Amino acid sequence: MIDFKQQLALDIDTFINLSEFADIHSINGQEVNAIIDSNALDEVAIKTESMQAVFVNAITIFIPQGSLSRLPLVDEDFELDGYSYTCKGLRIEQGCDAIIAVENQSR
Repeated sequence: MIDFKQQLALDIDTFINLSEFADIHSINGQEVNAIIDSNALDEVAIKTESMQAVFVNAITIFIPQGSLSRLPLVDEDFELDGYSYTCKGLRIEQGCDAIIAVENQSR
């Protein structure tokens, strides 16, 4: 018998489908069904050695595991729907690859 987490992983297409929450997005030229969440990380401050603080818009992109031929690496730039983002983190959540990304905007 499988547990709840295993069942969620099997049913990921139920959650990331075009008639519910997902949309088709282009990541580095590859089209995938994805959910983009901007609410979880609305605005964060990242401190660097050369600047006091930079405010960025952060998003989390959820895609079914294995949907992309290659995930962006941490601190690597990538293109999402024609816009340039930087990958700031990767994690696996219930059968999804979650990419945390930022688009820099100085304030």
